[in-house]
Amino acid sequence: MKSQEKRLKYINIFYIIVWVMVSLPLLILGNYNYPSADDWSFGADTYQTIKNGGNLLDVLKEAVNVALLWREKGEPRYANAFLGALQPGIWGEHFYRITPWIMIGSLLISEIILGAYLLKGIKGENRKWVLPVVMPALIIQIMCVPYPVETFYWYTGSINYTFIFSLSLILLTIFLRLKEGNMSRGKTALLMLVGIFTAVFVGGDSYAASLSAVCTFGALSCIMAVKDRKALLRTLPITIVTLVGLIICLVAPGNQVRLNEEFGGTTTGTVNAILMSLGRTGMNIFSWTGLKMVVMILLISPFLWKALRGSNYTFRYPVVFTVFTYGIYASQIVATMYVDGTTGGRRMADVLYYAYHVWIILNAGYWIGWIQRNEKIVRAGIIDKAKNWMKEHMMKWFVGIGLVLVLV
Repeated sequence: MKSQEKRLKYINIFYIIVWVMVSLPLLILGNYNYPSADDWSFGADTYQTIKNGGNLLDVLKEAVNVALLWREKGEPRYANAFLGALQPGIWGEHFYRITPWIMIGSLLISEIILGAYLLKGIKGENRKWVLPVVMPALIIQIMCVPYPVETFYWYTGSINYTFIFSLSLILLTIFLRLKEGNMSRGKTALLMLVGIFTAVFVGGDSYAASLSAVCTFGALSCIMAVKDRKALLRTLPITIVTLVGLIICLVAPGNQVRLNEEFGGTTTGTVNAILMSLGRTGMNIFSWTGLKMVVMILLISPFLWKALRGSNYTFRYPVVFTVFTYGIYASQIVATMYVDGTTGGRRMADVLYYAYHVWIILNAGYWIGWIQRNEKIVRAGIIDKAKNWMKEHMMKWFVGIGLVLVLV
């Protein structure tokens, strides 16, 4: 047992070192980063407020005014305009260099938080496996994202896609934690307040994040309404706030303004948009699931296996889970498909790439959990054989498959 803990410690240290090596050059490049495009239009009024001697509260008030103004002009997503008005360059152009730190940091923190919750096991002892499970995908996301300029360096674009996507993963973790319960009233109330605050931004920003969050929370709420109404009461405020935020954006006059100015005033229709989203999502998954992803799943599978052995999840419906998560993933592009029949701009492609990694790891974990608990497989002795094999060869597997992934 001690030798296993020692090997795991070395693996975790290795991943931390690799993460620094991969992300540090991108962060250093931020020193040459300056505001551009929508950074100027959203940040102009807040910049003037600072220039005229306004304090932080004055700047926040002006950011709210910017959101209200753009709600009419062509940016219906209030959180989008509010966060855009707070771009770092308004405090001085040299502050703009923190943009990649915010974006890369948000991806790292959110995916580790979600992974740590899902892998926590019965007593939380399985969180030690989170880095070997999550880090390979995170490293690939950072190195291979389709459009790094828009996802790391352009604040107004990345804050409303990369950052909000990350925030939605944290909100999902909060939702699941409240659903689980087993907390004091004080901790529950505090977590609920944090969740509501987070939901205000997720619901009022990128339609990719808000629509997928509403679909996820709505579906889980329907299940809780039948099986666990106390859990439903704990999570309902987050669901309602996220939904209300989305509705506020959908009914804003700026939607029609933007539709008329940029997309000719017509749409593809709701049903057509949903069908196209389902089809295009399949194409995205097929195109991204190449040798690199297959090797990555092979690399993390033994660690997923070890972590999920002590999990209290039942993993009874793998097909249902895959279909459900496929639908949630597809919902991210329904809005852009509705508007112009595409998956959106380059920063949207980046978010789909991040979400793809989350989707494929969740499904790999669920199917591994199902295999471990399948009675026929257990009776055949495969589980014990796998356990013994990993005890002897996990480190060799990690080194061998890891080198293959590097070469790929």
